[in-house]
Order: sequence, then structure tokens, then C-alpha cells
Amino acid sequence: GDTVFVNEAWSAMVGLDADQGRGRNWADAVHADDRARVIAQWEEAVRAHAPVTAEYRFCRPDGTVTWVQGQAVPLRDARGHPAGYIGTLADVTQRRAAEDQLQRHAAELEQKVEERTASLRNAITQMEEFSYSVSHDLRAPLRHIDAFSQQVLKKCGDALDPESRNALERVCANTQRMSD
Repeated sequence: GDTVFVNEAWSAMVGLDADQGRGRNWADAVHADDRARVIAQWEEAVRAHAPVTAEYRFCRPDGTVTWVQGQAVPLRDARGHPAGYIGTLADVTQRRAAEDQLQRHAAELEQKVEERTASLRNAITQMEEFSYSVSHDLRAPLRHIDAFSQQVLKKCGDALDPESRNALERVCANTQRMSD
């Protein structure tokens, strides 16, 4: 776990010079919220002589945070025994910022969908209430029209000419259909 070499690009990325990056000091620069996880991943990889990949934050001495993706693969000596690791570090700060922004936009969009869905449900409820009210309000006059038309047909039906009788029967049929 001791770092024996860091290059200028690594130093520039994490804000530590070569002397500060050697030894185990690199772990001190890992963000406190990520440190235990990163060290545990590293120690497990070393025990298993396996490669390791981790994404975590480095806290630079100036206080800025840099998201990095670290990868390390085991080196083996001539007999195939583990001799150390060689690693790379990639700055993924911009990608993480873009992902965070995308997640915020997705959350905002979800909120807007929920608000609009609620608004649509409210509008549908109001339309249903209006339809019920109109339907209810029209039934009483329709019943009266139908009843009066039926009375005229019973009392005067034989006295009406066929055209008038047909018109009155259509009024009765249509009021019943409208009521249904």
C-alpha cells in the first residue's frame, strides 16, 4: 500500500506534490466519506492479488474536491509472485458533475410530471362533476317533456294528423334517449 512513485499529472490532479503522495499519505487525501470504503476495497484486492477499481473523491489542500477513478493491477515478479501494484488515476469530476446535473434534471422532470398528473386528475374530476351536474339538471326537464308529450298522445293522439303524431312520438323517443 505504500506509494513509491507519482508523476506530475497525478500531483496536479490531486494537489499533492511527489513527496506528499509517496508512502501511505495518498489515503489521507481521500475524502473522509469515501476513505473507509476505498481502503477496504484496496485491502481486499491486495489480499486476493486482484485488480481494483474505485471511484472516489480526493480533497485537495486548497479545499476543492476532485472526483477520480482509480485503477490498480498487480505486478508479479519473474516467478509470478505479487510484487506490487501499478495504478492509474483519471479525473472524472466533469462526468460526475454532468451525472449529478442529469439526476437533478430527472428529479425536476419527475416533479413536473407529478404536478401535471395531479392537475390533470383534478381537471378530470371537475369535468366528471360537471357532467354529473349537467346530466342531473337535464333529467328533470326531460322527464317533464316526456310526460307532457305522452299525455298529449294519450288524450289527443287520435285527433292528430299523422305528421304531428309522428313528431310527438319522436319527441318522446328522443327525450328518453337523452335521459338514458
